[in-house]
Amino acid sequence: MNSLLFMVAVTLLWLGPAVSLVGIVGLARRWFHSSKRRNPLTRGLLRGPGHTLREQLDDLLADMMAYLSVGSSMPLFVLGARTVDSPTSPICQKFSRFWSGRRM
Repeated sequence: MNSLLFMVAVTLLWLGPAVSLVGIVGLARRWFHSSKRRNPLTRGLLRGPGHTLREQLDDLLADMMAYLSVGSSMPLFVLGARTVDSPTSPICQKFSRFWSGRRM
């Protein structure tokens, strides 16, 4: 008789938390699926579909335009600096007397 009572007690101790967990999950599902909650797709949307993606694409496009504008003008700056600083450039030869302190 003691072994039967022990088996029933163990079974109830195991089933008690399981049944209460199932009950809590059932109540939570009922609360989440209640009629007070509204479906965001049935009423007026705050933003149009794809709004966030469109903003991200616009940001990427602005970044690409900035990189292209700076990247395309950089070789011209380097070429101009190299040409002006070259001792054989016509600009450097023409103004070398002026820069050295002598007048033409």
